[in-house]
Amino acid sequence: MSKKARKYFRNCHALGAADINGWRGREHALYLFMNNDAELHQLILDELIFLYIMGKFLAQFLPEIAGGLLFAFLKKTGGLRLLLCRSLWRRCAARLVCDCTRDAAHNYFTTTYPNFMQCAGGLQDGATRCA
Repeated sequence: MSKKARKYFRNCHALGAADINGWRGREHALYLFMNNDAELHQLILDELIFLYIMGKFLAQFLPEIAGGLLFAFLKKTGGLRLLLCRSLWRRCAARLVCDCTRDAAHNYFTTTYPNFMQCAGGLQDGATRCA
């Protein structure tokens, strides 16, 4: 699973402006996955990413988890640049879930609804059912 998380952070959108060193939020997270420390990778997955999938948050922290926390980085020209890093973990969780369920969902909808990819003859298509 850490390989999939690494792939996500390598390929995801920048999601914000760069800090004083030119790094964006995804690059900070990707750096954590650049070694072979399986224990650290599993800790990140368990404590930062899988929580979004399982919904195991304390009620008093839900507003900040749903919206994220702002981190302040210095700009090269001076001043602060705010970056919402929490959305990185939430987006990674969503991508990992989609990657794991994509084949099963494709199988289900294309075999259950023969016209899943098209709307023909006024019939309700599978994409509409899925939505």
